[in-house]
Amino acid sequence: LSAQQLTSACLSHLQKKNPESFFMMIEGGNIDWAAHGNDGATVIKEVLDFQKAIDVAYQFYLQHPEETLIVVTADHETGGVAVGYNGHEVGADRPVRLTFSTKGHSGTIVPVFAYGRGAEEFSGVMKNIDIPARIEALIYDKKGNMR
Repeated sequence: LSAQQLTSACLSHLQKKNPESFFMMIEGGNIDWAAHGNDGATVIKEVLDFQKAIDVAYQFYLQHPEETLIVVTADHETGGVAVGYNGHEVGADRPVRLTFSTKGHSGTIVPVFAYGRGAEEFSGVMKNIDIPARIEALIYDKKGNMR
């Protein structure tokens, strides 16, 4: 199954199991594996597949805007990926290409995108360990009760 199909099936299942609240994490893990292998074509394919999963989540958000938060990020960058072009302008005759500087993890800062209820908690440069703490703070009050 594609990430899009899995996301849709998981949302449907979780909504039936616990319609009041649930947490779901979607990982585009094949992006990391492809970048470790410096396989630019697969990185692009997997990012596009992940984008389709994000779109399913966004469509869910549109139906449940008051109680949905979408956070998109990565735990690290892999491959030292740089986007290049065959020339100076992008066009049909000048395709995009990826170049790599390593097969390992780099120190490149990864973006954090958030949309929906509580999105304002995810801005600026953040440590990746702060992201789950902020999600937890949005779900539970200081006494550990669900909001």
